[in-house]
Amino acid sequence: MEHLRGRRKYNTYKHLGDGTTIIYTYRNEEIYIDTEDFNKVNNYCWCVDHVGNAVTNIYNDNGKKTVMRMARYILGVDKGYKVIHLDGCNNNNRKSNLVVIKNITFKSNSNTYIM
Repeated sequence: MEHLRGRRKYNTYKHLGDGTTIIYTYRNEEIYIDTEDFNKVNNYCWCVDHVGNAVTNIYNDNGKKTVMRMARYILGVDKGYKVIHLDGCNNNNRKSNLVVIKNITFKSNSNTYIM
């Protein structure tokens, strides 16, 4: 279901009647979003990383690559906050499945933990 044009990859999409859109990656992995967020995410080519998060690569003017997670992008989450997928499925990026929490940092002996 993926279309390849030259070396650039493109996602394909399927709009469902219940307000959900499925994004298909070039590996035919499914990512779920609210259809109302389609225009926001449609400008990027998304894939699924090793833990199941929908991600895309963003390059700055100097060519430095940054990985952007879809859930953070949809919700507009800043650093210092974490997005939790309520159903445990990182490919389900419908807003009803996402919760934002503040990162908690604590120290134990010589280790620092961020939750």
